Amino acid sequence: MEDFVKTVEEGVKKTELITIVLIIFILIVVFKSPAAPFIILMNVGLSFLVSRGIVLQLVDNMNFTISNFTNVFLVLVLFGIGTDYSMLLLMRFKEELHHGLDKNTAIINTYKTAGKTVVISSLTIFIGFTCLMLSQFKVYRSASAVAVGVAVLIVMLFTFLPAMMKLFGKYIFWSPLKTAGHSDSKAWEKVASLSTKRPYFALLFVLLVCGLSYFYTENLSYNNLKEVGSEYSSVTGFNVVTDHFSVGKALPVTIAIKNNQTMDNQNTLSTLDDITEAIKSVHGVKKVYSVTQPKGQRIEELYINDQTAAVNDGLNDATEGVDKVNDGLKDAIDEIQSKEVDTEKIDKLQKGAEDLTSNIDLIHTSVTKLKNGMGDASKASKDLSAGIETLDNSMAVFDTSVAELTNAYTALGKGYQQIGTGLGQLLEQTKSFQTAFGGVVAMQGKLEAEHPELAQDATFVTMKQTTIALNSKLQELVDGITTLKASISAANTSLEKANQGLAQAESGIKAMKDGTSKLKQGSSTMSSKLVEAADGQAKIADALGKLEEGSTQLADGQNQMIDGINSLPEELGQLTDGLSGARTGLSKISTGLVDARSYMEKLSESQTTATFFIPEDKIDSEDFVKSMDMYMSEDKNITKINVELSIDPYSEKAMNIVEDIHNTVSAKIKTSSLKDSEWGMYGTTQMNVDLKAMSEKDFRLSSIIMLTGILIVLFVVTRDFWMSVFVMVSLIGSYYIAMSISGLIFDHVLGKGALTWNVPFFAFIMIIALGVDYSIFLIMRHRENKHMSLTESIVQAAKSVGGIIFSAGIILSGTFAAMYPSGVLTLMQLSITVIVGILLLCLIFLPVFIPATISIKEKVIQRFGVNEEN
Repeated sequence: MEDFVKTVEEGVKKTELITIVLIIFILIVVFKSPAAPFIILMNVGLSFLVSRGIVLQLVDNMNFTISNFTNVFLVLVLFGIGTDYSMLLLMRFKEELHHGLDKNTAIINTYKTAGKTVVISSLTIFIGFTCLMLSQFKVYRSASAVAVGVAVLIVMLFTFLPAMMKLFGKYIFWSPLKTAGHSDSKAWEKVASLSTKRPYFALLFVLLVCGLSYFYTENLSYNNLKEVGSEYSSVTGFNVVTDHFSVGKALPVTIAIKNNQTMDNQNTLSTLDDITEAIKSVHGVKKVYSVTQPKGQRIEELYINDQTAAVNDGLNDATEGVDKVNDGLKDAIDEIQSKEVDTEKIDKLQKGAEDLTSNIDLIHTSVTKLKNGMGDASKASKDLSAGIETLDNSMAVFDTSVAELTNAYTALGKGYQQIGTGLGQLLEQTKSFQTAFGGVVAMQGKLEAEHPELAQDATFVTMKQTTIALNSKLQELVDGITTLKASISAANTSLEKANQGLAQAESGIKAMKDGTSKLKQGSSTMSSKLVEAADGQAKIADALGKLEEGSTQLADGQNQMIDGINSLPEELGQLTDGLSGARTGLSKISTGLVDARSYMEKLSESQTTATFFIPEDKIDSEDFVKSMDMYMSEDKNITKINVELSIDPYSEKAMNIVEDIHNTVSAKIKTSSLKDSEWGMYGTTQMNVDLKAMSEKDFRLSSIIMLTGILIVLFVVTRDFWMSVFVMVSLIGSYYIAMSISGLIFDHVLGKGALTWNVPFFAFIMIIALGVDYSIFLIMRHRENKHMSLTESIVQAAKSVGGIIFSAGIILSGTFAAMYPSGVLTLMQLSITVIVGILLLCLIFLPVFIPATISIKEKVIQRFGVNEEN
């Protein structure tokens, strides 16, 4: 903005200097006198200085609105119309002097005729610029300062200029060159005469010229950077940014939302994401950055359909796990059924245990005999040898029975251990699946809370009921497996006790075998080895004690084992029934999981589940906190959404896109939890949208007021409705054709793009307000010729003031031409547009269109006998 102000100020300085030089040059050419230009410039210059002083006082004391364009408008209008009015008065004064009147009479006649024209003309301009005070847009309102300048100018024209006429008289027009007096315009006379004689051909010609308005377009440029020279840092910096980033990213559209409550919660964040997604669907939007999409794209894991897909994957894994567990249960049932209790082996085991007890009794008897026989060795040597032999044979049988019993116990223990291990694995798998399935049930609850409408969905309700029932069955299965595993563990404990007894018995048997061996060896040499026999007898006695202890433990273990074995078939039957029931339940679970997975697949593909959902614990995560810090205020009551457009943010299309975004956001917020919030949009494009709306509104209001005011003035002056209409048509036609030609020149010839947004408004004000002056010049002179017919009168008027109008048009065009070298695009375009409009009035509408319409009007009056005043 600062660079724009500097550019305008430098352009205005150039305009002021060039304007003065051009006016001096044109006035010298017109008057061929050094005095007349000097007097005119003094009159206009003083008017400008006084007007600017008054405007500045109004700014200080009454908060009057001014802008960077206020000074340039004062210069252009005051120097333009001030020169025109001064020239009109001086030329009429010269004409009156040429008729032989003295200075005083010439001055009086000048102000009776041309003075009246000046007052009426200035009144239309005053009305036109005064109505700008009703504008909301300050730049437009600032142009109302011209009305102050016009009022000051009128005062100067009726005070300072008559004084100069009185003081210098005819010497105002003194020239070192030989010049004639007042001269009429032969060109205007011929054109006006031809138009009155061939009015329809003249109107056809004007209509062909009006055909240029076909190229009129309302597409305007709102790119203020075009107003600033490339040497300024703002333009350089912008070009650097756009070379590396898109223009849409450099100049995003931002949506700000202020809520009464904090917005860092699931419900509001979901609403903000809905708004983000809605904006992304607008054609012309490239990316949208918000608190839920900080990188301009969705975080997929925070959307229900993605979460549903994850649940579906879990259901798939759960289904596979259930099938595996089901297969394992089948194998377990088959294995248990194949491992029937071998009653023959159990009977053999029981018989072996009974034989063991019997042999222990036998050994005890032998040892007793041995002990008795040791009292009389010589007498009982034969009995001792026989007892030793019997003892040794009994020990062999006993050892074989213990070995068989140990093997049977070991095999049975391994079988129990395998069953216990299998049940443990099955229990862990079932618990893991139960945990995973509980997550499915919880996710269903969250999904139903987020989308209450699912409670009406029959498929969803059936799936929910099925999963809850299956989850209950899973708990029953876990309890059954746990009880069965405890029974198997108790049976294993009994076997372990029995095995400990057998181990002690086996140890005793080995000791006794060592003793019997020594006894057997000693029996051959009893006499010499009685000591060894006694020692062996001692060992046998010790071993016998151990054997008796082991026999007692073995008996207890045997009794427990037999009880366990007797209850084992019943428990195995219960286990088989439980596993079969578990298989049936798992089959139902598997079927339910397949249905649930099918439903979840459809649900994840549905657009209704493409909803943002963030768990409460994730909101406070480090990554999401960074996003909230970037897109939310500290108190979390305000958030922003940045929109990157895919096209130039300064373009007309971008403004249409922003309007679509506004309508989309408005519709979303009205039906969301943010319906009571305050929101708005800002950014370069949005500012241009607001600028367009405000400027168009002011344009419509100002144009209506101005055209109405001018039409009323024309009607009062001419007392001719149709003449007033003809003048208004010529002014409006000049404006639209000038806009069309200017648009073609700048867009297609100079390649500078469309006209800037404020050119139509100021061009309309200038062409209508200033152009009506020339129309009034011609009409007022036309009304002076009351003794002539309408066609003769208009031709004579064109002859008399045509040269003055053309000269005034040249001066005004030169004044506006001084804006072109300013380098400010708006001033350059306004310059060309006003020049074209003024030239159209001076060359076509006033000399051709007005005389032709007056001629047609006269023919209508003559044909139908209508009174001219009616």
